[in-house]
Amino acid sequence: MSAWPNCVAMSGDQWFLDASAFIKLLVAEPESEELVRLTDGSPLASSDLLRTEARRAVARQPAYVMRSCDELLAGVHKVRLTPALLDRAGRIPGPGLRSLHAIYVACAEQLGDDLAGFVSYDSRQLAAARELGIRTASPGVL
Repeated sequence: MSAWPNCVAMSGDQWFLDASAFIKLLVAEPESEELVRLTDGSPLASSDLLRTEARRAVARQPAYVMRSCDELLAGVHKVRLTPALLDRAGRIPGPGLRSLHAIYVACAEQLGDDLAGFVSYDSRQLAAARELGIRTASPGVL
């Protein structure tokens, strides 16, 4: 069981996705096929931020994409944003790391041993996660 109160115990095979990765599961992009292969059958996790970011990202897509977004979101374990987590995000190393990216990394860090890896397509975010000892992936990127 996770030592973090905002997380549920998972199998250790869950992949944490930031918004850029999650959207690739909904909208076909060059990396989508490799991402699906990596995460297929594995539990997914993300930050509570994903609820807003994903819906905003697909807002201009056809209505069925929003429905698919809601369905996929329902199955994602979401790490809650707490004052302690937000404080931690503010202290994550990386001078070029954006605030929302730092929050995703802090959420992934909370999952500890429950995490198979962190999936993103932002190099600064991936570097920050690796600096914390988190396995990272960007499926479909050479």
